Amino acid sequence: MHLKPGTLLQGGKYQIVRHISSGGFGNTYECMFPAMGIRVAIKEFFVNDFCNRDERTNQVTVGTQSKCHLVEKLRKKFVDEARAINSMHHDNIVRVSDIFSENNTEYYVMDFIDGCSLHDMLKQCGSFNETDALIYIRQVCDALRYIHSLNRLHLDIKPGNIMVEAKSNKAILIDFGASKHYDDATGENTSTLLGVNTPGYAPPEQYSGFSQFTPSADIYAVGATLYKLLTGVTPPQSVLISAGEKELPPLPSAISRATSHAVYVAMESRKSKRPQSVDDFLALLNNTSEDDATIIEGEPMRPEPQTIVTGISDTIPSDRVDEYGKKEPKKKKTLLFLLIGVFIAIAAAAVYFLTSSKPDVVSPELDEVRTILVNGVDFDMIKVEGGTFTMGATNEQVAEAEGDEYPLHEVSLSTFYIGKTEVTQALWKAVMGNNPSATKGDNYPVETVSWADCQTFIQKLNALTGMHFRLPTEAEREYAARGGQKSRGYKYAGSNYLNEVAWYRDNSGNHSHPVATRQPNELGLYDMSGNVWEWCQDWMGMYRSEAQTNPTGPGSGSDHVSRGGSWRNYADFCRVSRRCYGKTDLSGNLLGLRLVLEP
Repeated sequence: MHLKPGTLLQGGKYQIVRHISSGGFGNTYECMFPAMGIRVAIKEFFVNDFCNRDERTNQVTVGTQSKCHLVEKLRKKFVDEARAINSMHHDNIVRVSDIFSENNTEYYVMDFIDGCSLHDMLKQCGSFNETDALIYIRQVCDALRYIHSLNRLHLDIKPGNIMVEAKSNKAILIDFGASKHYDDATGENTSTLLGVNTPGYAPPEQYSGFSQFTPSADIYAVGATLYKLLTGVTPPQSVLISAGEKELPPLPSAISRATSHAVYVAMESRKSKRPQSVDDFLALLNNTSEDDATIIEGEPMRPEPQTIVTGISDTIPSDRVDEYGKKEPKKKKTLLFLLIGVFIAIAAAAVYFLTSSKPDVVSPELDEVRTILVNGVDFDMIKVEGGTFTMGATNEQVAEAEGDEYPLHEVSLSTFYIGKTEVTQALWKAVMGNNPSATKGDNYPVETVSWADCQTFIQKLNALTGMHFRLPTEAEREYAARGGQKSRGYKYAGSNYLNEVAWYRDNSGNHSHPVATRQPNELGLYDMSGNVWEWCQDWMGMYRSEAQTNPTGPGSGSDHVSRGGSWRNYADFCRVSRRCYGKTDLSGNLLGLRLVLEP
C-alpha cells in the first residue's frame, strides 16, 4: 500500500509525483520539492508483511501486536540507514538530504537520479562489452573504497542497486538497507541479524546464522555483478557452488585474462582467498602480465574435488597428482575394467552421433495470410488459430529460466493475426514519414522506437487502413513464438538450434539484419527469436497460477513487456518464455515491434 500521487508531505514541502517501487521494507516515490524547483526521491518505511495504512489519513499501523517489537527494530535500522548515507559524501553514492517522521512512520529524502539501474539496462541489452562493464565497476569500486574507509560494508552490491545517470553515464550506488559497521581492530563484524542475501551476489558467509563480515564480502558481490554484466546471466547461489551442487559457468572467451581472473578470484567461496580490499581487486583488473595467477593466491571458484568413478578411470596403473594437487590412489588394471571402459566409450560415441544430428528442416504450411498495402508498402499478417497452452518456463526452458517465468499457468487465446515479420523500416517510413533506426535499410526491422512511439505508429496505421492493429499481448506473443497449435515444443521460436532461426550475439556481427533471412517457426513467422526485441501491449507484472483466457496483464505498472531477444543478446535471452521490460519512453537500437490484427 503506497501513497497516492499529489499527496503532500511535511506541510507541502514535498509533493508525490508517482510511486516508483516497493520492497519488503519500504516504498520509494518520485516527488517535487517546489521551493527548490527540483525533483527528489523519498523512501518511506513500510513493512509490507506487517504494516497497514488508513487510506483516509495515510497513518501507518502495525497489523498485529506481536510484530510491534520487530517492526520497531526494523524502523530503527531504516533510520540508521538514512543517517549513514547522510554522513557519506561521494560522487558515486546517492545523497540523502533530509530525514523526517510523518504518518506514524519514517521518511528520508534522496537526490532523484534521472536514469535507470544496471539491472534495467541488462534487461534491454542482455550484457555489456568488457570496456563498458569495467567503466561502471570501477566507479562502484571507488564508492566502495570510500565506504570501507568509514569501517562500513554495503553487503548488497548487485546490478539493481547501481543506478546510472542518463546524462553523465555515472554509476551511483544506492540502497544501504543491509549495510553494517565492522570492527577495525579485528577487521570483522559479527552479527546474528542477517542482511539481505540476494541470490547470486551474496557470499556464503551471508547465509550463516552467525556471520563474520569483512570487506571481502563486498568484493564477492562486485565480482558477481561484473560476471552478470559480462554474461547477462545471474551467477548460481554461492552456497550451492561451495557445496558442489552448482558450477559457475565460464566467462565468454573474448573476455581478457585479467578480467576473467579477477572475477573468479573475487567469487572464491573461501573469503580468505578473495582480494581483501578494493585496491587488491583493482590490481587484478589492471594486471596485463602473461601470468594472471601470480598476482594473488586463489583460483576460479569450484567445489572441493569429489571422487568420480567411471570404467576408464579405474584402469590408471600408477600414482599421479590431480588438478587439485591431491594424489590419486594407485589402481590395478584389470581386463574387466578395460572392457567396460571400451564399451562405455563406444556407447557414448553412438549417443553423441545420434543426439547431435539435427532434424530435417520442414517447411511450414502457412496459415491463412492477409496482405495489407499502405502507401505503396505491403506486409503480411498470418492467422494464428486460437488454443490453450502452458505459459512460462516449461520443461525445455527450465535450465535457464528466470524467476519471473513462474508460476506455470494455463492460457486460452482466441484467434488473431500477427505480423509475418517485425515491422520494417519501409513500413514505418510509409506511415510515419521518418526512420529512427540506427542500422538503416528498408527491409531491416525498425528499431530505436519506444513503446509510446509504437502506439503513435499504430494509431496512424489504423487511421490509414481503417483496421484495428495493436501490439500483441504477452500471452499472444509467447503462443505465436511457440508455434501455436502446431508447436513442436522448441526452446527457441522454430528450433532447438538458435543459429537456424535467429540473429543473435554469436552470428549477428554486432548489428541487426534484414527480416525473414533466417528460418521461420512452425507458423511461418520470422525472427520471433533474435534480431530486435519486440514490444508487447502489457504492463510487466508477476504471473498468476490460475488458468486465464485472453489475459492482458496488470492494469497498471511502471514498465512494459518486450519479448524475443535481439542481435546483441546471448541465446538465453532468445528463448520463447524469456521476459524483458522497459519504461514507456525507453528506446534503443535493440527495440522494435510486431503487429497484431484482430479478425
